[in-house]
Amino acid sequence: MRRAKKGSLLRTFLAAAFIVGCAENRPTAQTTATVVSSSAAVAAVVARVNALADDYVREYFEAFPELATVNDITSPRHDDRMGDNSVSALERWRAREDGWLAQVRGIDPVSLVGQPEWVTYGVLREQLEAGVQVRVCREELWSVRHELGWLDILPTLAAAQPVETPEARALALARWRDIGRFFEVEIAKLQQGLQLGYFAAKENVRRVVTLTDGLLTGPVEETLLFDPGKRAQDPEFSRQLAAVIAKDIRPALGHYRDFLEKQYLPIARDQIAVAAIPGGAACYRAYIRLGTGLDLDPEQVHQNGLAQVERIEREMREIAARSFGTTDLPALFARLTTEKSFLFSGGEERLRSAREAVQRAKLAVPRAFGLQPKTDVEVRPFDFEGSDFYQPSPRLGRPAIYWASIHNAEREPRLEIETTAFHEAIPGHHLQGSIARERGQRLHPIARYFWNNGYGEGWALYGERLAAELGLFSDDLSRLGMLSGQSFRAARLVVDSGIHAKGWSREQAIEYMLAHSAKSRVFVESEVDRYVGCPGQALGYMIGEIEIMALRQKAQVRLGSRFDLKDFHDRVLEDGQLTLPLLRAKIDRWLDQSSDPVAH
Repeated sequence: MRRAKKGSLLRTFLAAAFIVGCAENRPTAQTTATVVSSSAAVAAVVARVNALADDYVREYFEAFPELATVNDITSPRHDDRMGDNSVSALERWRAREDGWLAQVRGIDPVSLVGQPEWVTYGVLREQLEAGVQVRVCREELWSVRHELGWLDILPTLAAAQPVETPEARALALARWRDIGRFFEVEIAKLQQGLQLGYFAAKENVRRVVTLTDGLLTGPVEETLLFDPGKRAQDPEFSRQLAAVIAKDIRPALGHYRDFLEKQYLPIARDQIAVAAIPGGAACYRAYIRLGTGLDLDPEQVHQNGLAQVERIEREMREIAARSFGTTDLPALFARLTTEKSFLFSGGEERLRSAREAVQRAKLAVPRAFGLQPKTDVEVRPFDFEGSDFYQPSPRLGRPAIYWASIHNAEREPRLEIETTAFHEAIPGHHLQGSIARERGQRLHPIARYFWNNGYGEGWALYGERLAAELGLFSDDLSRLGMLSGQSFRAARLVVDSGIHAKGWSREQAIEYMLAHSAKSRVFVESEVDRYVGCPGQALGYMIGEIEIMALRQKAQVRLGSRFDLKDFHDRVLEDGQLTLPLLRAKIDRWLDQSSDPVAH
């Protein structure tokens, strides 16, 4: 999933030992009596946690109003502007974070175990501690990203911007007029970064220049930024919106693009490792924790990736031998990604395949889940360069969108379209995210809206495996595609750590990815550049899946014949955006409270 929410950049690590300790160090009878007799004290802690989380969420969306709109928290306070993206505004936000974190650390969470506020406390503490830890990276001074950056957020914001009333349309015009200012500030921050020794990598800058060109060409009415004008059914508003895009936004984007190409690119860094920036080694450790929610050593990540790639390739060889008469995976992948019989005939076939896979998944949901999303998901095409992606529902009651690329589809292999659909839609991102958002008052907003990468991407990758278990893949070609995708995510552990901690070159990373998946060179090159621009983010997929699968296996052993897959999935999904340590502690506590026939 391609995400760019700033909430995804404000995640933190809550130590597993601390959380699990809260669950496993069960109180004595005397302690239990004390807790019972001090319900007023517990109520005070609950109230304090909720008040702090309320304050944080309110102030967060005031500071980053475009993300409030994306998350369907719409109001005149949010919908008329972009946030203040200046360095001084960020410093003010960080001072607020420090204040909240001091208060959170002053709360003993033991009395919250078993209550909804235990999740609220854990997620809040994670948000704050991650926000503090990642400051060493100073990414505001060098962030130029072709994925997971502002050029991803703007189309999502355009789809979410309310236009149902004259007042809402006036707010939309005010915000669109502010977008130009936003990019001028981005230029100023990059200039400040250059003075302090913070440089983005050259290839990332080149890619952003190319993507910006796409927003500057063609009729205004055909750009993704014009989406509010298409939805409004108000010709005068649409005319005014088109004028703002043409006269305000495009000139500012053009200035941004020209600055990148003419001034920034010639001096951008050739070294691809984040170690090349000041404090780079500590920065990478912070990004690992940001991307996974776990405190992992880079070498540990690297070795885990090597082991996972080997395990998955054994599975691939079994299918390759059974259905394709070979165990030579590189040779087989070369066939499956180049021979015409294994490619799509065009965009219509690729779109149809995605829609059919999603429809099969919708029908299978009741077999594996008690909790089921009420929000529908639609599969829609887009025809420009880029990967498929998921866009959450911009309003409750409106469908979410799985955007499937039809761009140059006749060159695309059929191998992985089904696993991509299961990852982005059901049982992946759409199912997990919609359940979280629909939980309403049962979950604090902080657990509904703030993305946790290891949990969210880990679930989507687990969803691919689950789709195979539910028999949703149409043939062995698609099943092999699922395993190729799994191998690709495992290879990310090797490559991301190889780049940022072991001195790998860009070409070395590309060659490793090509050797262990069926991806094309063009795709792999873009992916490797993504890891350069977003260190650690890609680690969350495989590490999260490993954690969820390990918890499921633990539950199966502990519960034996009483294990129920629906029950396990509901426990994983019912509390919104958990961290992996919180999820581990939650499942451990659930197992402790469940009868255990194996033990009896």
